[in-house]
Amino acid sequence: MFSPGNTLADNFRADDIPLRNPSGGEWARWQVRDDRGMDTADQLVRSAGAGDVIEVARLLGQGAVVDAPGRGGRTALDLAAEQGHADVVRQLLAAGADLGQPAGEYQELTPLCLAASRGHTAVAGVLLRGPNKDVGRVGG
Repeated sequence: MFSPGNTLADNFRADDIPLRNPSGGEWARWQVRDDRGMDTADQLVRSAGAGDVIEVARLLGQGAVVDAPGRGGRTALDLAAEQGHADVVRQLLAAGADLGQPAGEYQELTPLCLAASRGHTAVAGVLLRGPNKDVGRVGG
């Protein structure tokens, strides 16, 4: 139902909008907004960029879509690679994050190129080894 003064986006239930899953053929649902008005994709991206391993695990456990972009258009793997958070990168890869996704402010790089260009050798090593090769390893 339309309410005067709201934007068009405010008038849709976020959990009713189907999205194509960027890493596969299955349908995903738009992430439901929490009490602070931030959807789970934004929370995941923010937590990954901050290196918050516990919050990333919690959000993934609650069904956050690992490759969903936040409002700024960047993904959790993108920001974790840029900021040098190897443990978060391991978590995201274990959850199925796409190694070949566009990364960087202008989506001009891959997560590996971004990490290498920032000098994050531990992250680059995790990305080179690929998913599930480093799960459970701490530090880096």
